[in-house]
Amino acid sequence: MKLTLLMTCAAFMAATPAFAGITDTGKRLAETPDFIPSVFAADGKAVMYVGNEGNNGAMDEYVILDNQFNEVRKITFSYEEVTATKTVWRKLEGPIGITEANRMITNEMDNIPLEQFIQMGNSQGFIRREDHGNEVWLMSIDQYAYYAYEAYEYKYPQKMMIWSANHASWYRIEYNNEGYGIIPGKYGEPETREESYTPSVVNMERKTAECVDYDGLYLSQTLFNNDAQIEWLIPVYTVSDCSYEDNYEKVEGKEIHLTGYKVISENGSQVASFNLPAGYTSRYDDIYLYEAGGKNYLVASCYTTPNGSAEEEAYVVYEIDPASSSVRQITEARKVRVSPTAPRRGTCVNVELGEPAGANSKVVVTSVNGRTVLDRNIAAGTTATSIDTDNFAAGVYVVTVSDGKSSREASKIIVR
Repeated sequence: MKLTLLMTCAAFMAATPAFAGITDTGKRLAETPDFIPSVFAADGKAVMYVGNEGNNGAMDEYVILDNQFNEVRKITFSYEEVTATKTVWRKLEGPIGITEANRMITNEMDNIPLEQFIQMGNSQGFIRREDHGNEVWLMSIDQYAYYAYEAYEYKYPQKMMIWSANHASWYRIEYNNEGYGIIPGKYGEPETREESYTPSVVNMERKTAECVDYDGLYLSQTLFNNDAQIEWLIPVYTVSDCSYEDNYEKVEGKEIHLTGYKVISENGSQVASFNLPAGYTSRYDDIYLYEAGGKNYLVASCYTTPNGSAEEEAYVVYEIDPASSSVRQITEARKVRVSPTAPRRGTCVNVELGEPAGANSKVVVTSVNGRTVLDRNIAAGTTATSIDTDNFAAGVYVVTVSDGKSSREASKIIVR
């Protein structure tokens, strides 16, 4: 039995072909390699590279590799951090629409001179005095003796003493309110906030007429000019004065906004630059690279009101001309406006499209966790639509307008 089994195993091993070897090359990479596609490479052959992440979470070094994953050369980046400081006052929330519901007399005394009334009140903790014509009011200095003290301080006393013509009365007062919300003109303690941005290489998300799902493009050689030098795009951050109020806070000081882009070559020179339109700015380096009709275009996201509550997002198209190393704006900003951006549940949100809707246009609303809560077609030719928030839970939502070919994120709304 043993002999038969051994002979059977030996025959199987002899008949089984040898497997191809898979050998560890010993090479270790920090990230998965990417390619400069052949269409943007100097000699028409794709260039492989890998990025190394710096301390700020962005790539601060790219390593060019050959087709055997060997290092050819390194390109390092070092851009100065941009900082700004502002003072923020949070708007206070509390009961609004306060009215006096009931005033009950708890004690009364006749034939009491004013001096005696004041002494009696002070001994009971009623030290705050207000004169109202022929009346003298005494109220407590204890903050807990007031309705919604944190928001209104001494405006709504719950206990008080009133003297008039030698007559003294003690009162207990109750209040009603219409609900809770932001209290106009009331702010918390000032808070200092510092923000900082360090320019890093921009990921240009590629889109083509063939709808191929490309990876983002970080590096190129011939997208912006015709030489063999590696080139990349970085944002330009500008520090500017700010003074505004939104739905939740008042802000004064300095803020940072993205106002344009620069194309940098590995030899350190600036290949090209372009600014966002006058009056526009941005917070994020959202750039899309479109390849259409034999030409390349950049589509940049920007905002008209970077620090207000009525925020408008727009998309601007730039044509790239590598022959002249230029990037030229060719369209006006395509605006999409959403208001209000912080509606209460049940409030109708208006969406202005900025241009007539196409045949396949629709508005989509998604929660921050990616769940679609609204997907509705928009009639062709219309320039506005609306969103009913009756069935929305409190939270943050993203409103997107799509025409079937591309989509534009109109704004984020916060349903309260």
